Amino acid sequence: MKVVFSFIFLVTFSLCTQAQEKLIVWDKIYQREYLRNFLQMALNHTEEGKQYQLVPSIALEQGDAFDYLTQGNIDIFISAADKNRESSSLPIFVPTDRGLLGFRLCFTQKSNPIFEQIRSVDAMIKLDFSFGVGSDWPDLGIYQQNAIKTVSDKINSNLTAMIIDEKFDCYSRSVYEIDEELHLYEGTDIIVDENLLFIYPNAEFIYINPHKSEVHAILLQGIDAMLKDDTYFTYFDDNYADVLRNHGIYDRKLIFLENNQLSEQAIDAVNRFGVATFIQN
Repeated sequence: MKVVFSFIFLVTFSLCTQAQEKLIVWDKIYQREYLRNFLQMALNHTEEGKQYQLVPSIALEQGDAFDYLTQGNIDIFISAADKNRESSSLPIFVPTDRGLLGFRLCFTQKSNPIFEQIRSVDAMIKLDFSFGVGSDWPDLGIYQQNAIKTVSDKINSNLTAMIIDEKFDCYSRSVYEIDEELHLYEGTDIIVDENLLFIYPNAEFIYINPHKSEVHAILLQGIDAMLKDDTYFTYFDDNYADVLRNHGIYDRKLIFLENNQLSEQAIDAVNRFGVATFIQN
């Protein structure tokens, strides 16, 4: 009887151990409930995916986190579309955010009058309008491509301090990042500009550790299942429909920026699954 019990225990223990295989997710992505749940739903849409447990990485800035991914020290990284990142990882060309990363609002000083004067990219250039942007964000190249002045730093908290100190006009954040970061400006003169919406083709894509092709295949299968049963779309609507309405996205002056940094696969994915369609010149 003891032998049988031990055998059953060992089999059960083995199965539990297998079910707890860890996938290391960049910590800034793991902390975002929407993305963490998105990844978990994709895994749960396949039998193989249910054996994995998502865990956060150590605290890392964006550029360092992607380096960790390519070195095999992180399994899942999510960020803007980027040709170089696509070529050195295993990307999944279905945007987690349906392209909202390219819908940009501004943290700015309450007393800054420049936003009321802007009606075009040309006006931005003439008025010496400036964006604050991460030095390792793909967005930096987009603003530079459009000849718009930028002030950059690798550390997000430094950019937060710089907009408070009026070092640039706009700390550019996606429409969903704005609400997540409002608390950082309590007690300051920083507001969310209510006049403009900057739009360019971009989206958040999942990049997988290049040594984990099996994880890439499982997540791809899971996301395909989410598309087929509409979970992909209903989850987005449940989380972001009110965000778009609350920020008056459809009542703002729209400023369209060019973005030639996208691969064909990325722009096709944005146009296929995104909330807006872009025609490339």
